[in-house]
Amino acid sequence: MSLKHVGLRFVDIESCVDEIIRRLGTDLRVAMPLGLGKPVELIDALYRRACDDSDLSLTIFTALSLERPRESDPIRGRLLNPVFDRLYANYSEPLYLQDERSAQLPANISLCEFYFKAGSRLGHAAAQQNYISSNYTHAARDVVVILPQ
Repeated sequence: MSLKHVGLRFVDIESCVDEIIRRLGTDLRVAMPLGLGKPVELIDALYRRACDDSDLSLTIFTALSLERPRESDPIRGRLLNPVFDRLYANYSEPLYLQDERSAQLPANISLCEFYFKAGSRLGHAAAQQNYISSNYTHAARDVVVILPQ
């Protein structure tokens, strides 16, 4: 489907999500860039909508999803967690990450990633099964192949 730029401006994110669904239907496939380039607020709104509406299918194809570091060791945590709190004070972690980490993504939502933080998905079968082995040079090609229209 070809979309023309029509200069739409939205007052709130939910209106934007409504328009996306109106134009594209209920089978949404979103490809996002690496790390800090993600439109987190929009992805969170699409994710919440798909969580609330099982008739909506959402597939997220993304490179590395940045997570706020957390140090669980009490001694290292006393030093590092305040640093992380300052460095990540204005960063919103995508909502899908918490459900993905706990293997609780709803059945109508798929997350396909390439690039994981080293060791972050050990023992996480769903994340490993949906991992896309791709060189960043070929990411656009792989999105087209994996997420056909």
